[in-house]
Order: sequence, then C-alpha cells, then structure tokens
Amino acid sequence: MLRANKGKPVALGNDFTARKRDDMEDRREAIRRAVWSLREPERELIVMRYFDGFSQGQISEVLDISSQAVNGRLVRAKRKIAKYLKRNGLFNGR
Repeated sequence: MLRANKGKPVALGNDFTARKRDDMEDRREAIRRAVWSLREPERELIVMRYFDGFSQGQISEVLDISSQAVNGRLVRAKRKIAKYLKRNGLFNGR
C-alpha cells in the first residue's frame, strides 16, 4: 500500500518493480520487431538516427541524399513503425 510520506520516498515493492521491468522489456521487444519489419533502407535510417545517434545532416552526408530526403524518409519509417505497433495492439498514439 502506498502512503503519502511528507516528501520521503515511498517503497513500491518488488512486485511493482518486476511488472514495470517486464512491461519495459515487452515494449523494447515490440519496437525491435517493428524496426525489423521495415525494408532495409528504412531500417538503416532508423538505426543510424535513433540507435547510432547520427544527426540528420550526418545521415545525409553518409547516404549522399539531401537533409530533406532524410527527414521525409524518417517520417515515413516512423509512421510504419507506429502502424505496426497499432496493428499489434501496442500503440494508441496518432
């Protein structure tokens, strides 16, 4: 049971922590599957941007395409990821 404790930390218990950790792992796995469902060029952009930390400008230079093209392709890839997650009941966003 949670109780207000005048600014002191409240212990949530191991059961809550374990459930939270399991939920996070489930989300990570769902995102991994969603990224892998993309075609290779889209997956490459997502990995470069969000996993490797490249800026859009850096991706533009590496792939020899305009920054606007990088942006457009990233937007489309993220929409596909969101659609995949929605289809699998894992995302309720726009």
